Formats: sequence, C-alpha cells, structure tokens
Amino acid sequence: MKRLALEKSAIDFAYSNYAQADQLTLSKSVNAAFEAAQYNVADYGYWTTRVNSYLALFTRLAAQDAPSVVPTAPVAPAPTAPVAPDRPSNN
Repeated sequence: MKRLALEKSAIDFAYSNYAQADQLTLSKSVNAAFEAAQYNVADYGYWTTRVNSYLALFTRLAAQDAPSVVPTAPVAPAPTAPVAPDRPSNN
C-alpha cells in the first residue's frame, strides 16, 4: 500500500506541474511536495524517479496532436426515396 500511495502522489504532482518550464522552481516544488506529504526520507529517490518519469510522459502526451474536442454539428438525415405501393403478383 505504501508504494501505491507514493505512486499516486507522484502522478498527481507530475500532472499538476508538467507544464512548468523552470527546472529550478520545479526542483524546489518536488522537494516541498515530498516534505509536505511527510513520506519517509528513504523513499525520496523512488518518489522523485517516479515524478520525473511521469513529468516526461505528460509532457510527451501534451505535445501530441489530438482530434478536435469541438462537437460536430448534427447532420440532417438524408431524404428517402418514395416507396412504391405493393403490386399484386401475377400468379
């Protein structure tokens, strides 16, 4: 459960900070977030490695092209051809 908590914390931190360009500020934010979470100091290396991994992932995802999220206008149904009345068979 401890690793799961560390992983979720790293994901949340990376997601909220992936667009931050200034590495010095980001480094300070990483340290402050770890201290605020009051994790064991022995877990710092694991946590920062995971944060860096997720930062890189979110940065790559943000740079990818994505389809437009604007909904398309509704399309009117195509008109149907009139149906001829049934003819009696010649049997």
